[in-house]
Amino acid sequence: MAVTHVMIGACSRRMKSEAFHFPEAAVARANLREGVLWIVAEGSEHDEVRQEMADDYVRMGCAELKKLQAAGGNPAAAQSRRVLVVGGGSVGLDGGVRAAQAGYGVVLGRTR
Repeated sequence: MAVTHVMIGACSRRMKSEAFHFPEAAVARANLREGVLWIVAEGSEHDEVRQEMADDYVRMGCAELKKLQAAGGNPAAAQSRRVLVVGGGSVGLDGGVRAAQAGYGVVLGRTR
């Protein structure tokens, strides 16, 4: 069973386009680097704001992904609608939970 949709919480769409190229899947990206990390001041006193902003960006990415269709083929004809979540941090796990609540199967991966 193939992964049909990918939501990436990382950098903007301008960066690492070759690394995050999945021609068989619909891809959405949450711009956490430029939209959150570079915007919110460093320090533990800003952790809560930073986390809330990251959560919002992931939610927006998942909402966008729900509207996307894979470029090649008919995703409605696919036997499985699965989402790959790479990274088990709080944002990755939250994204996986929200994808599951939206009706997608979730595959959890990890980075080394």
